[in-house]
Amino acid sequence: AIKLRLDLASEPTGPYLTSHVEERVAELLDKEGFHNEKDIGQLWYGLALCKYKWDSGLLTRLAAGTIEEMEAWEGLAGAGDALANMAQLAESISLTPQQKAELVRAIGVLTDRVDEERKCFQALTGMAWATQRLQLPMPKQLLRRQVNLLLAAPRPINSDRSTRAHFSHFFRHCAKLGLTPDSPAEAQAWFDVLNDAGPAEWNVDEIRWGLGTLVSCNTYSPSPEAKQMVQRAAASKGVRSAADVRVLLELSEAWGIALPVE
Repeated sequence: AIKLRLDLASEPTGPYLTSHVEERVAELLDKEGFHNEKDIGQLWYGLALCKYKWDSGLLTRLAAGTIEEMEAWEGLAGAGDALANMAQLAESISLTPQQKAELVRAIGVLTDRVDEERKCFQALTGMAWATQRLQLPMPKQLLRRQVNLLLAAPRPINSDRSTRAHFSHFFRHCAKLGLTPDSPAEAQAWFDVLNDAGPAEWNVDEIRWGLGTLVSCNTYSPSPEAKQMVQRAAASKGVRSAADVRVLLELSEAWGIALPVE
């Protein structure tokens, strides 16, 4: 699917459009409130999709109302997506300590549901991302529980092309929050989850986020298969950014991989 991202800040009529959108969103929140989780989820999605620094007061109000209702949301996937979109806009959201604590509690409830329903494991990514970007006081044991849930997820995980990317980002957020594999065996389990969560061939983005996270943890011993993935990625046309090159060089140096000269 193609996602159209609109950079409103660079549009000639950007200031007018954004001002109108912000006024309209505020009016709708006054009128409709925060009870319709699908509408609120779509609102977060739309705001995050536009590359624009929205009014902090509006986003903070939207976040506060979302937090109050999120424990009761029926859709796990929708809740995970909303949290991911909140994370993208975190720079303009100011939460009180009480609101942060309430959001942690809501994330705990959502985690319980992932455990009970044994599905929508992708929602864990939004939870971890929001925890990191919004600087939530997440108990280490809750984050550990989320990791253990994913490691114990039934295989094969129902997956599409985006699932491995989801889980790669989840592990990346966990590492940034200070939770990394306790042992080489657990590091291998992280790799196995990622390897089982998509097609046999990993793309460059998946290697950058997935293997790039594992190499930073210092507990993973790569298999010949993993090393070959890095070699194939380096020789592919998927290397498009300086960040891609940097991670591939880090992997090659740490794991003793000979990369293509060109």
